[in-house]
Amino acid sequence: MEDELSAIATNLNNFDKITILIDDIRFLVGNSDDWNEKPSIDYLVDWAREHKFYWRIEHDIFILRNH
Repeated sequence: MEDELSAIATNLNNFDKITILIDDIRFLVGNSDDWNEKPSIDYLVDWAREHKFYWRIEHDIFILRNH
């Protein structure tokens, strides 16, 4: 996931609007071992803020939209 977000960040200037959907967000919260090398929810929130994305969690999906 971090590689994908890095690629998106590198190409942000190529797009006017972007929506990113990350499914099964419950695995990034708490002590779930279902994903081995998982980023933290804090990583996603920090990434969203750094790149000026609005974010929310809805129905187990982390949704990011740029301004």
